[in-house]
Amino acid sequence: MRNPAFVAHYVVQNEIDYLGYSLETLYDSVDRLVIVENTNDCARQWANEQGLSTDGTTELLGSFPDPDNKIVYLPVGFLPSEGEARQICLDQTEPGSIIVMIDGDEAFYPEELSWVYETFLAHPEVDVITGQHIMFWGDLRHYVYDKNAMRRFLRYGKGLHFAPCCMGGGIGWTEEPEVYVPDSPPRMLHFGWVRQPRRMLQKVHFAYNYMRTNDPSPETYHIHGLEEDEIPGEIILNHPCFTRQVPPDWEIREFNDPLPEPFRAHPFAGMTEEEILDATESAALLEEIADVW
Repeated sequence: MRNPAFVAHYVVQNEIDYLGYSLETLYDSVDRLVIVENTNDCARQWANEQGLSTDGTTELLGSFPDPDNKIVYLPVGFLPSEGEARQICLDQTEPGSIIVMIDGDEAFYPEELSWVYETFLAHPEVDVITGQHIMFWGDLRHYVYDKNAMRRFLRYGKGLHFAPCCMGGGIGWTEEPEVYVPDSPPRMLHFGWVRQPRRMLQKVHFAYNYMRTNDPSPETYHIHGLEEDEIPGEIILNHPCFTRQVPPDWEIREFNDPLPEPFRAHPFAGMTEEEILDATESAALLEEIADVW
């Protein structure tokens, strides 16, 4: 193992769509993979009695090849928020390590991860390297442009910790971190909005639960249509991932680079948005989704 170690922190629930491809992409780039499988309070209805996944994620993690004994798999079950799960990952990590925070529907290019590690080595004063969020939309050839830099590459020091927070990890430090914003930032590929409709239903429900839990102001309720305690089914089905209507403040850009090699074998790779919709959605299926509510 290198010194400092390069450690991937995964927090996952119901990630069968992309998790195997993500693990395969990262495995050779890092020294350890700490994987916490859990369910937080915003997603309880999508878990089994143990607070674990119901889509095969647990079985995948129990059988994923680990020839170099890099994987630390922790099926912890119910936790109040993502922040507690991220802190569990941190507690399994040596101080001074270089950390890449990742979810089961995300990936990085191995060559860009190598650059991240070497940059941390060359600049011991740096605590955070920012990256670019590539959120695929419709298919794996288009993404929503996000001008905000993401803090996914961290050095474990200066009192790094994770506070309770349902989404985003709740990153904090006891000392002000030194942040490096590169001119050509490493890219985080986010596949989570191109997936099977049943999983999309869970993702949208989680997002709205999060907004209601963390910002329960009347303004937020009004904006998102959350006037009642229960989220109405029509609110779910009016989400852009189902209507395919792009919000006016979004900028959709083409993604022309090859995907990381494992993802090139994904069923959606090379398919258009129309082909993906034909392969995953039907009127009957959308009716089935609506019946959940």
